[in-house]
Amino acid sequence: MLPISACKNTVREGDSYELFYCDDTGWRSLGRRTGDRNHAFDFTDVPANALYRLHDYTRGKEERIFTFEGGKQVWW
Repeated sequence: MLPISACKNTVREGDSYELFYCDDTGWRSLGRRTGDRNHAFDFTDVPANALYRLHDYTRGKEERIFTFEGGKQVWW
């Protein structure tokens, strides 16, 4: 399970998000979630040691890729 809560300044309650990861074939979707009142959501079956991208369908225009290293989110 991948808790997307470290980016509380960008995850907004009610916004619709889609999480992607990159593999040898390109970007693959892990599904869509709606931000909750804690400014977080969870994804399951997330591949470890991957490059990730989160898209906000409600109001987002900018996206940054990130990884998780030592349990912490690292923006690139």
